[in-house]
Amino acid sequence: MKKISIILIFLCLTSQYNFASEGEKIVKSAITEVTVFLSGAQITRSGNLSIPAGTTIMIFDGLPQNIDQQSIQATGKGNFTILSVLHQVNYLKTEEKSKEIIAMEDSVERMQNQLTSQYNMLEVYSSEEKMLLSNAEIGGQDAGVKIADTIRREISCS
Repeated sequence: MKKISIILIFLCLTSQYNFASEGEKIVKSAITEVTVFLSGAQITRSGNLSIPAGTTIMIFDGLPQNIDQQSIQATGKGNFTILSVLHQVNYLKTEEKSKEIIAMEDSVERMQNQLTSQYNMLEVYSSEEKMLLSNAEIGGQDAGVKIADTIRREISCS
């Protein structure tokens, strides 16, 4: 078995499979270098893995999904050949949200509830204003409408 060091250069990295079957190895990698450009970034990750003789599929797990597939590069040290590099996203794996993201989502939900409540109150006030204006028109400009007359009209309409 040979020890190899794999260096992947990505503009943006992608999530891969969360499981490995026979002939597949999950590689734990860490960011070793980042270069930021005006329209993207170059991220270099490194990981060590011992592989047996034969064909081995290496899966890099836990990487971001927004990657330019054309930018993926893989290199390593040792006596081996990289046959291909494949980009796939595991849509079945759900990403765990950090505490900060959960707090932000809760805050957004609270704000949306407050906004809905404010819109509802605005609607109530608008209805009340329309009712008051229509009552003023019914009674005339000087007299208005007496409460007793309004109650009688509601009872007779029902």
